[in-house]
Amino acid sequence: MKIRHENHGKKVYCRSCSKALHALLSGLQVRTNIDRYGQMAAGATYGALIGYQTVWPFDGSTLFGASSATSNAIFWGGVGAVLGDMSHNSKTEQAVIQMRIWVQEAATGNLVWTNRIKVAVSPESVYADQQYDALFNSAIEKSVSTLIDNFVTYGL
Repeated sequence: MKIRHENHGKKVYCRSCSKALHALLSGLQVRTNIDRYGQMAAGATYGALIGYQTVWPFDGSTLFGASSATSNAIFWGGVGAVLGDMSHNSKTEQAVIQMRIWVQEAATGNLVWTNRIKVAVSPESVYADQQYDALFNSAIEKSVSTLIDNFVTYGL
């Protein structure tokens, strides 16, 4: 029974690490129980693996007496941990708009066509630009183009 519990724990840990690494690489905000330290550990691991093979910023020099490859791994592991922390702490903002259009006949006032749309736009990743005006502009462009396409297709 004890061995089974240990294997289950290893599976859960590996699953959490793979989810954290996926979220870090894609920049997506994962809404599961992945904690802050899991995101930071995944970022630090990924950064250290890549940093060990680079030659910048410690090309031939050392950090705390370590070799240049180890110094680069430490530096890029720290950068990866910061990026992992950013991906965990950031919240995804949204711009939501609703629009309704009525088209009436000018002579009689009869309703020719009506439609409404609700568009919610959010950044593609947590590292993307999250300015409200850019989000609202893209939401307005999407909603107006969709309503006009629908009017041309069905209203005329």
